[in-house]
Formats: sequence, structure tokens, C-alpha cells
Amino acid sequence: MGMTISEKILASHSGNKKVEPGDIVNARIDRVMVHEMLGNQP
Repeated sequence: MGMTISEKILASHSGNKKVEPGDIVNARIDRVMVHEMLGNQP
């Protein structure tokens, strides 16, 4: 079976040909999105 889009992105940015669930990957990060970084603080 082929890779998911997430696996393709991680493989591409880590220099690997293939990644699978459970793999530890060191990848180059282009963008980061943080949602509700502070949580539910009053």
C-alpha cells in the first residue's frame, strides 16, 4: 500500500525514501502552527 500524504511529507523532509507509523524521524521544518498555546488559563 502507498504512503499517506503525511508520510510523504515526512519522508521528503527527512531525506528518507519511506516512513511508516512508529518510525522516529528527524525532518526539516518549513512552517509551524501553534493553536491555543496557553491552553485554558483564566
